[in-house]
Amino acid sequence: MNEAFHNTLTALLAREISDFKTLERCEQLSAGASQETWRIEVTNDDGPALLALRRAQPKLAQDAGVGQIPLEMEATLFQLASDNGIPGPQVRYVLQPGDDV
Repeated sequence: MNEAFHNTLTALLAREISDFKTLERCEQLSAGASQETWRIEVTNDDGPALLALRRAQPKLAQDAGVGQIPLEMEATLFQLASDNGIPGPQVRYVLQPGDDV
């Protein structure tokens, strides 16, 4: 992870997670044709915590291709499933273009 990405991600986490302390580690797990998945380890008031970051490839358009849904819709579907008792990841935040992540 380059320094600019680390600094931008740290600032975003501090802004969006009220008890955020430090970004311990950020590891890219996949770099698919259209989306990336990152494992993020942070420290908060309760101690260590694991998060996942899903984002579109930085150089690709944000529109979904054939057979894909936008990440915003993916997050909405995860939240709807959770609201209806279906286990899955908790959506903490949906990246916005101005986040520069």
